[in-house]
Amino acid sequence: MDFYDLLATLKDAGYWALFFVLWLGFFGAPFPNEVIVLTSGWISNQFMFKPIPTFLVTHLGILCSLNTLYVFGRLKKKRKKQKTTILNEAISLVEKHGALALFTSYWFPGLRHMVPFLLGLQKVPYRLFFLYSWFASLIWLSVYFSIGFVFSASFFDMKEWMIEHAWISASGSVLILLIFTSILYKRRKSTVKENTL
Repeated sequence: MDFYDLLATLKDAGYWALFFVLWLGFFGAPFPNEVIVLTSGWISNQFMFKPIPTFLVTHLGILCSLNTLYVFGRLKKKRKKQKTTILNEAISLVEKHGALALFTSYWFPGLRHMVPFLLGLQKVPYRLFFLYSWFASLIWLSVYFSIGFVFSASFFDMKEWMIEHAWISASGSVLILLIFTSILYKRRKSTVKENTL
C-alpha cells in the first residue's frame, strides 16, 4: 500500500478508515503516524473531510491505539529483570517517571507505542494514564494536523521528504533517547554515591 492507496481508501471509506488506520497503526501500518496525521490535516484543507470531525476522529483513533497498548501491558505478566536489556532500562525510566514518561515519549517514533505498554505493565492507574495520554496526544496531534492543514500546498513535497528521510528522524530520536538515558543514569549514580557516604 502506498500513499495514494491510503488517500483512495480514505476517500472511499471516510472517517472509519482514518480511525482504523490510526487505531491499528501500531501493528505495522506502512506509514509513520506523523504522515497519517499530516494527511488528515491536508484532506481537511482540501474539503474532502470537514476539519473538526476529522480532528476528533484522528484523536479518537490515537487514543484507542494508546489504550489498546496499555491494556496489553496490563494483561502481560512481569518477568524478572535482566540487567543487560534496553527494555529493562526503559521500564526503570517508566518506574521512576511514571505517566510523565508518556507525555515526553510521544514525540519519539516507536517510543509512543512502547511507553503505554510499559505503563500498563507497571500497573499505572488508568485515570492517570488516560489523563496524560489525552493531553500528550492532543498536543502532538494539534501540531501535526495544523502543519498538514496550513501547508497543504507543499504537502506532497513534505510527505516525500519525510518518507525518504525517515532515518534522520529515527536516528535523532535514538540519539536524544540515549542522551536522556545517560543523563538520568549519571544522576542516579551520583545520588547513590551521596547516599552511601
